[in-house]
Amino acid sequence: MADFDVLVIGAGAAGLAAAHKLSEHGLSVAVLEARDRIGGRVYTIWPTGSGFPVELGAEFVHGRPPETFAIAHAAKLTLYESCGDAWFSSGGHISQVDDDEEENGMDALLSAVAEWQGEDQSFKTFVEQRFPGEIWEQARRQASGYIEGYEAAFPDRVSMRWLARTEAAEAAIDGGRSFRVLGGYDRLLHWLRAGLNPEHTLVSLNTVARELRWARGQVQVTATSPFGTLLDPFTARAALITLPLGVLAAADDAPGAIRFIPDLLEKRAAMEHLEMGQVVKVAFRFREMFWDAQAGSAPQLPRLSFLFSDDAMLPTWWTSYPLLTPLLIGWVGGPRAVRLSSLPDAAIAEQALGALARVLGVSTGWLEARLEGWQTHNWSADPFSRGAYSYVRVGGIDAPGQLAAPVEGTLFFAGEATETNGHTGTVHGALATGKRASDQIIAELARRK
Repeated sequence: MADFDVLVIGAGAAGLAAAHKLSEHGLSVAVLEARDRIGGRVYTIWPTGSGFPVELGAEFVHGRPPETFAIAHAAKLTLYESCGDAWFSSGGHISQVDDDEEENGMDALLSAVAEWQGEDQSFKTFVEQRFPGEIWEQARRQASGYIEGYEAAFPDRVSMRWLARTEAAEAAIDGGRSFRVLGGYDRLLHWLRAGLNPEHTLVSLNTVARELRWARGQVQVTATSPFGTLLDPFTARAALITLPLGVLAAADDAPGAIRFIPDLLEKRAAMEHLEMGQVVKVAFRFREMFWDAQAGSAPQLPRLSFLFSDDAMLPTWWTSYPLLTPLLIGWVGGPRAVRLSSLPDAAIAEQALGALARVLGVSTGWLEARLEGWQTHNWSADPFSRGAYSYVRVGGIDAPGQLAAPVEGTLFFAGEATETNGHTGTVHGALATGKRASDQIIAELARRK
């Protein structure tokens, strides 16, 4: 007799969404989470004395996805829309971005991405063939920066078929808008956890799944503490694996990795067409919102929302506007993030502060005198994520579906890398896969009776 009906590996958005529905259905569930917290790549912290949350992982709700908005409504949470003004800095000179200005070359290029059809190719090949020559050079550079920053992808690897699918998916949910969860993104996930039936649901933190042995209709997970202490095994009739792509693709002996016995060769084949995007995100807390000051030597950037730049190190910054906090977030993805993420956290923060000084046209010392504190989390170095979020490589448009496919009615898969409708890399995509997988499990276990 199995100890549980279902083992859920990972207490991120997908795992908790699935556990919530499985628990509602009356199944016994054990959620095994390697970290000492729930949330996965949603990581909200409250720095001492700040009075406001800092999101070190996912921050924005992109568009109006029904999965996220339904939870927010049920949990009586407030989603507030990002607004304000965007500015652009080049060589320390800052100008306001005019949303009403005539469409530029980058807009035309990205519109062509959304309309693209044909044999798959990389984004880099696409722009070089479709938009050649010096006249499009700036647009190619800007669009490549967007692909690196927003999709966390390498332009010479990312699939055009996948990019076109994601553009269509975003348009369907009003993806040009973005929202935040007032009080912290993790409130959605805490609501999911609070809804688990305590009589037949276990959430086991600090539980690192090391090995999963399976046969049709039965699974056994061997786990340890983060310090290597062997824990009692967990057994069940089925398992739902929601681990990030970076962890699934890691070598069996890598820190945080899990070994499947028998091995899942078809899953490994699918993962060869997927890649974990890398991101560096740094949060600087200042003593005041100097950019919104009325006087003094500070750059005057009223209603600052986003600050874009041509800086080679950390090109994108944003505030929490319309929530008024002395917080500036720095962001870089793709190849530049790979290089930066190889540094220790303190060195990353030092490099980021230098980048912000260049972007604002002030000295690093000027910023340091106003700095209250900083936070970052190196997701690339985190053994339980090994990156930020996934994207599809050229020729791999079917790979998310192949990764999502159940194995012999016993192993099921969820998480943003298994999302097949164009919402890869998003929290709402992960929530949707948790619901999909829980429906599959409920139907399979009912069939066995």
